[in-house]
Amino acid sequence: MHNHTPKKDSILYGYVYGSPVASGSVCSVDCTEALQSKGIHAIIPCKNTVTYAGEPVLLLAADSRSCAQAAMKKIKVRIKQTTPVLDPEEAFRQQQFHAEPVFIEKGDVEEGFSQAYRIVEGTITMGGQKHFSPTTQSITAVPAADGNISFAGSGFDGMEPLKSRVATWSALLAAECKRPVCLSLDMREIMVLLGKRHPVKVHYKAGFTKEGILQAYNTRFLFDGGSYSERAAAVLQKCGQYLENIYNIPHVSAQLYVCKTNKPPNTVHSDCGAAQAVAAIEHVMDEIACVLGFDSAEVREKNMQSTWKPVFEKGLREFAYTQKKEQVALFNKENRYKKRGLALLAVARIGLSFTEVEIDLHTGAHDVIHTEILHKKPVASAFFVEKSIEDAFVQGMGWMTMEEVLYDNAGVLLTAGADTYKVPGIYNIPQNFRVRFFTNRLYKEDIQNREDQKEPLIIYSLSVWLALQHALRSVDRKQKVLETPVTKERVVQCAFKERTELPH
Repeated sequence: MHNHTPKKDSILYGYVYGSPVASGSVCSVDCTEALQSKGIHAIIPCKNTVTYAGEPVLLLAADSRSCAQAAMKKIKVRIKQTTPVLDPEEAFRQQQFHAEPVFIEKGDVEEGFSQAYRIVEGTITMGGQKHFSPTTQSITAVPAADGNISFAGSGFDGMEPLKSRVATWSALLAAECKRPVCLSLDMREIMVLLGKRHPVKVHYKAGFTKEGILQAYNTRFLFDGGSYSERAAAVLQKCGQYLENIYNIPHVSAQLYVCKTNKPPNTVHSDCGAAQAVAAIEHVMDEIACVLGFDSAEVREKNMQSTWKPVFEKGLREFAYTQKKEQVALFNKENRYKKRGLALLAVARIGLSFTEVEIDLHTGAHDVIHTEILHKKPVASAFFVEKSIEDAFVQGMGWMTMEEVLYDNAGVLLTAGADTYKVPGIYNIPQNFRVRFFTNRLYKEDIQNREDQKEPLIIYSLSVWLALQHALRSVDRKQKVLETPVTKERVVQCAFKERTELPH
């Protein structure tokens, strides 16, 4: 294939007729009236079964987008609807998976639990995220006399799997009409069709000593892969790789699945699988600290690999962690309806992230007051790496606090546009945001991999979620925010859970 741009007046425009239901079989299609509409050149059937709402049932080629939209209203499609599977838990019960599940065993978890002083367990639910790129998704297929098809168009990062599908659709129409066909998706269509970051449900059980040492960790990850498999194996591989983050855990048992559901096929984003794995183990560290009444940084350092302790201690000093912790405690004591929280996160073998947040318990609004990141000194230009880290942090902050992907009970996407899907803006950026670098001499051994050098991990932003939990624990020490994104509504629900007034 090669890029070739045809003359504009020779191009037809493609359009997708999507399924209105998430699961079913196509019983009949009547395009008679639509084919007689002005400007319609071809209507091609796609599938006899549908596996998610919005999945292409028919492809149209027309003189213009408006001609295609007018003809769409005249198409009569009858679909025998079946009950969709929308929850990875249900898919797990039905044993519907993409790729082979991954099982990780280290030590003897049952032995570890039998020796534990205390055991905590629960379920964390992390939502998906749309790669909200301003770029369009537009591809023109150009048929040649010898039957080959060439393409001109655009795609971007997480949109790459969709790009291949759009190319296929435009190629089918071009071959049928023997003319160039441009298929261009608007933002709403992209959000319906585009794969998103994999949502996941994480069941965890952790046993630890009275000193706060994590002895046994048993976990099951149920990723929602959507209707088709798009790099499911890569998600499982990354999740397994970062399961323990930087900690020494003697006994580990993990079961990792990518489940098949009746949603658009989800796809890889920055740190696919890794961010979810780190979020789970870091929440466990916080819960251990909460149960024992320890500081979370103390628990993390006790469980940390020895090669990371010099970096962590450097972060404690440079972030003035002890001083800021005392300031936060004083602020929370003096304020009833505003609370602050902080978190210090060591991630994925490349650095540290320190974040301080403030929440308004009446409205649920929260601000990131202060974020500092200590990152391994890059080989490339420090300026560009610094900006990449900042971009990744803000993207991850959106995933953790506001970007909520919602479907109704029939599997139809409700957040299919900028009016309902909220992304971070300039006012959401941390008020005090600083990125610094440390040298490799702090390591006794180099555990950096090439991918970490290329793209700073979104995992730094998990410190926002952990800091929000810390702030809410100033209201109720047993408080756990086990569902993300932590929207304003969830903050209020957690703060006023089982109460109508806040304690003094």
